Amino acid sequence: MAQVGIAGSTKIGSDTTLAGQAGLTGHLKIGNKVIVAAQSGVMRDIPDGGKWLGSPAQPDRQVKRQWIAVQQLPELIRRVNELEKRAAPVPGSPPDPGEQ
Repeated sequence: MAQVGIAGSTKIGSDTTLAGQAGLTGHLKIGNKVIVAAQSGVMRDIPDGGKWLGSPAQPDRQVKRQWIAVQQLPELIRRVNELEKRAAPVPGSPPDPGEQ
């Protein structure tokens, strides 16, 4: 694809797709039948058949899980704040013996 950058001595296997604006650092071995998504930055070897994306490039399932987790952060933060408020000590109550 267009605008792919491949640094010196990187070896790329057969039937491998490097999508637009992907970049590969030097001295890597990219396996056969690998897919590197657009705008990914590859900084380490990729075994045969891998699908990688992101910068730095990581296995696609891992990156997709990270994206989902980031989307869930606002709700998780809200829930943690509610739990912290419920767990806060009541002013004037005796200290918990387990805290000392």
